[in-house]
Amino acid sequence: CTTVSDLTLAAPLVLPERGAVRVQLHVEAPDGQGHRTVALYSRAEDAPEDGPWTAHATGTLSPPEDEAAPPADPRLQVWPPAGGEPLDLTDLYPRLAEQGLGYGPTFQGLTEAFRVGSAVYGRVVLPASVSETAGDYGIHPALLDAALHTLTAVGLASVDTPAGEVMLPFAWSDVTLHATGAAELRVCLEVSEATAMGETTVVLSVADASGGPVATVGGLQVRQATMAQVRAAAQPTTRDLYRVAWQPVMLSDSPMSADGWAVVGAGDLAGSLGLEAWTDVPALLAALEAGEEPPERLIVDVTVGPGDVSDLPATVLEATASHLETLQALLADSRLASTSLVWVTSAAVGTGPMDAAADLVHAPLWGLIRSARSEHADRVLRLVDLGAADVSTTDVSSVLSADTEPELAWRYGVALAGRLRDAAGDSLQVPSEEAWRLDLPERGSLQHLRG
Repeated sequence: CTTVSDLTLAAPLVLPERGAVRVQLHVEAPDGQGHRTVALYSRAEDAPEDGPWTAHATGTLSPPEDEAAPPADPRLQVWPPAGGEPLDLTDLYPRLAEQGLGYGPTFQGLTEAFRVGSAVYGRVVLPASVSETAGDYGIHPALLDAALHTLTAVGLASVDTPAGEVMLPFAWSDVTLHATGAAELRVCLEVSEATAMGETTVVLSVADASGGPVATVGGLQVRQATMAQVRAAAQPTTRDLYRVAWQPVMLSDSPMSADGWAVVGAGDLAGSLGLEAWTDVPALLAALEAGEEPPERLIVDVTVGPGDVSDLPATVLEATASHLETLQALLADSRLASTSLVWVTSAAVGTGPMDAAADLVHAPLWGLIRSARSEHADRVLRLVDLGAADVSTTDVSSVLSADTEPELAWRYGVALAGRLRDAAGDSLQVPSEEAWRLDLPERGSLQHLRG
C-alpha cells in the first residue's frame, strides 16, 4: 500500500517537556479491494499497561495502481560513467572518522566515485558478510547510507563546504522504490538547489549493478554540520540514563471483595483473606474439570520462605523451574484465558539501598513473569511483593485490588510502584572520552559485593 486517503486528524500529538510517549500505528487486514484502515495512537510511557490510548489520526491505505515499470536511467547503464573524473577515496573513511562520523566495516561500502559536470556518481557494494541479507530489505540500510557518502567524497561541487564540516541528510521527499534486494548500487546525485544558509537539495537516481532502476528521490535536503555538532550529537549524556525508582502510589480505599478471587499455593494468604484455595495447579485444574467455575482473579501464593538454602544455586534453579511449570500450566489452560494472574512474593524484590531482596530463591520469579508478560500481551500478569515485615489483611486486600499497576511492593504501610527516573541527578557518572572499562578491583563473595 502506497496511498493514504480519508485522512482524519482527531487530536494533536504533543511531546511533553519530560518523559517519553509511546506511539502505536495500527494497520488492519485488507478488505476485498485491498484497502486497509490505519490509525495512529499515543500513550505516555509511564501509563498503566491497561490504560487508554489517544487516537490522533485515522485513514485508509490503498494499494498502488498498476503502472508500467519506470525507464532505466541511461546515465547509470554504463559503468564507469562516460567522461567521469575519478575521485580519490583512499582516505574517505579515516577523514570521516576524524570529523566524528565513524563507520564500521559494513557501512564502508562506497568503492568508486566520479564527477561528470555537476553530477556525482558512486558505486556502493555490501560486504560479503552481509550481502546475503540484502533481500530482507527494500534497500539495505548500510547500502543506502554508503550511497550518500558520495556527498562527502566530492564535497558537493556547487557548495563551498568549509574545512571541518560535512553534509548530512536532513529531509527526504518524493521517494519511490522501484526494486528491492540489491547488494550493489549505482547512484547519481545532482544539486537542484543551494542556499546561502548551508542547505542544499539534491536529486538521486539509484540503479542496481546492471543499471536497472531501484529508487528515485525527487529531493533530499542536506545541511552542513561542524565536527563539534556531530560529536555533541553522538556523545552520550546523563539525560539518556535512567534507573528504576520505587515510588509511592495512591491505592483505592474500596475494600477487596472475596467474590471472584481464589488462591493457589501453600502460603497463608487464602486463610487470612478468606478465599477459596488449592494447594497446587493440578488441584485447581481438577476442580475446573469437575465443573467448578474459573476464578476471575487467581493469586499464586509464593510467600512461603525458601527453607534450606545451603546450596543456593541449586535451590534457585529448582524453584525457578517449578515456577515455570506453574506459569506454563496456567497460560495453557483455555478455561483460565480471562483470569487475571497475580503472583505474590515476600521480600523477593529490592526497592532501594536500604531494602535489598532477602528471598533470593524467589527473586528470579519476577524476571520470569516480566518475560511472560511481554510474550502474552493479552493476559493480565501481575506481581506483588509484601516485604519481610508483617502486613495486615486490610493492606494485603488494598494492594491486591490495585489492578492498574502491573507491579507493586508494599513496604511499611506504603504501596510502591517502579517508575523510570532520570539518572542525571544521581552519582552515576558518564565516562569521559578517554579509554575506560568496567572492573572489579578484587574478588569477593555475593555478600561482599552487596555490601
